[in-house]
Amino acid sequence: MGTPPTSIVHELTDLEYITEYTVSTDKPSNDLERLAKKGVLTLGSEQPSDVADRVSGERCFVRVNSDLFDCQETLAAFYPSISEGSTIAITGRAATGRGTVGPTSIGSSDSSPVASFCSERCLDYYTVNGWSFIHKPYGHLSKYRNKHEGERVFLVGNGPSLKDTDLDLIKDEHAIAMNRISLLYEETDWRPSYYLFASDNVRNTEWGAEWQKSVNEAVSEPKTTSFVWDRYLDVVDSASNLEPLHRVTERSIAETGTFSTNASQWVSKTGTSMNIALQLAYLMGFEQIFFIGCDMNWSSTSSSKNDPNHFDDDYSARIPNGELERRRMRRTHQHAYQFFQDSNRNLYNATLETLLDVYPLVEFDSIASDSEWAGSGSDQKSPQIQQKRQKIEYYWKIGRYPKWIYNTIRLFPHRIAVQIGRLFNRDTSG
Repeated sequence: MGTPPTSIVHELTDLEYITEYTVSTDKPSNDLERLAKKGVLTLGSEQPSDVADRVSGERCFVRVNSDLFDCQETLAAFYPSISEGSTIAITGRAATGRGTVGPTSIGSSDSSPVASFCSERCLDYYTVNGWSFIHKPYGHLSKYRNKHEGERVFLVGNGPSLKDTDLDLIKDEHAIAMNRISLLYEETDWRPSYYLFASDNVRNTEWGAEWQKSVNEAVSEPKTTSFVWDRYLDVVDSASNLEPLHRVTERSIAETGTFSTNASQWVSKTGTSMNIALQLAYLMGFEQIFFIGCDMNWSSTSSSKNDPNHFDDDYSARIPNGELERRRMRRTHQHAYQFFQDSNRNLYNATLETLLDVYPLVEFDSIASDSEWAGSGSDQKSPQIQQKRQKIEYYWKIGRYPKWIYNTIRLFPHRIAVQIGRLFNRDTSG
């Protein structure tokens, strides 16, 4: 069995193709130059001799520039579904015969970068003939990469203000909506370009059936492409344009791996379904992103009746601790915003009534009626926007919890944190 081709990579950022390569201690520069001549070495602006001084005798993480390995045929013999471009060699070890083939669990004690990378992205991990592989069977969303580069999109939350938002103004715009958005369809001609569903509410014994009905109404729209977490595909009766989400993670907001810049491979649902919408917008290359229906002004509720937190009283989604959820959601947006800023993309909050302070505020009517709206990095200057900003700043300045309480309860798992938060919750009005 041959050895996979290799190339040096200095930071663990783009890990689509990675492996380890041990540079010899006697002639490290020769090793690197040989690989460079074969066209499988990436050194950037550095010379092989400069790199060799740092990596001599060490096992280095490297990027593989070839999609096909000699040893892939061995793996495919055991797993016929594995095809060219779907497998990555990640660790080279001495060949020990056929060895074992199958998923390898990565324990919490394994802190290597490769193990962390696999764990964060829920990637399968195989070993054949002493070589370890990541199996990436899902790349079907890669066709959406930069599909809308330079364009704008509306991300539609389901807050109460959405019922007062004239969605017909954006019926010719790109939009990503989610969950029970179809409850609005009888009142508007607008339909989202993309629909997203990744919520366990369809399993709820009290209101799950109603959620399933809404999901099916949304995915059946002929002009809407729907992204549905594959664990919930069983509730979908039929769909015109359905794209399963196979790799979805849910983590604490404080952890790494809570925003994917390559949603064609995996996405994070951390904090909210809106986080997935943001990652899809990032993948598609949208340059201007506008939020509507992101009120983030939740009341604590323990009943499914007369839902005060969404645009429809019958929406049915229990929120045990409104204030805690506000802070969790805010941190999710803050984290995601960094990735868009790093790629010079602009995000704006056009929600009519909102406590979301992460993005510049804009008036929905003005940007919806102007498809060439250029915008800026600051709030619009209208009195309405200024009043809204003052209200938002006042809320986050005084807060609802003493700061030490929030800093304490956020350290606990979510369910426990909610119970602790209830003891201190002063939020009754939302």
